[in-house]
Amino acid sequence: MTQEEISELTDAELNKHAAMAVRDAVTMAPIDEWYFNHFLPIAMDRHALIVASALEMNVCFGDQVVLVTEPKGCQSRTVSYGEGTIYARLNAMRRAITLLAADCAQDI
Repeated sequence: MTQEEISELTDAELNKHAAMAVRDAVTMAPIDEWYFNHFLPIAMDRHALIVASALEMNVCFGDQVVLVTEPKGCQSRTVSYGEGTIYARLNAMRRAITLLAADCAQDI
């Protein structure tokens, strides 16, 4: 899938792709099935940061966009948050991390 096609996936589909990318990247104990089905990086900061850590992502906030990069595959995603609040910035961060993880899951 292209980045554009991935951007059109539902939140539930994005969460599953992100979970697959994390499950592939983490070499410790496997993620149990319940957690895998309730993994919500698009909605929960904690889960998004687990994804970013597992995939060694870098997160950089600009004036109106957040840039997330993944050095292993030389991929990146940007999501605009305009001139919003801190919550808009965090929402954009979660979305960018989840989109990039879904991109990475395509390479698995």
